[in-house]
Amino acid sequence: MDFFRRMLALSLKGAAILIGVFGVLYTITISFSVVYDAVGLIGTVFAMFLAPIVFVLVPWYFVFSQGIWFPLIITYGTIPLAGGLFYLAEAIKTPR
Repeated sequence: MDFFRRMLALSLKGAAILIGVFGVLYTITISFSVVYDAVGLIGTVFAMFLAPIVFVLVPWYFVFSQGIWFPLIITYGTIPLAGGLFYLAEAIKTPR
């Protein structure tokens, strides 16, 4: 039984990592493509130095300028989902 608990915990942690990596890669891709479309190559190079600010503002820009909620959901929705899976994996792995 302990083996199955560990395997379930390991697979939940793996899923959490994949969700987190997907969220980060999507955020990076969409943020820099929006900046490139808006201000060109020079603005994109400058935005790389301000990356945390760009990652916070671009999903909100999509919501307010175009009414598209998907980037905001992916950017901020993967954080609690991955965190919850990690918490669940630790709770399953640790016997009472």
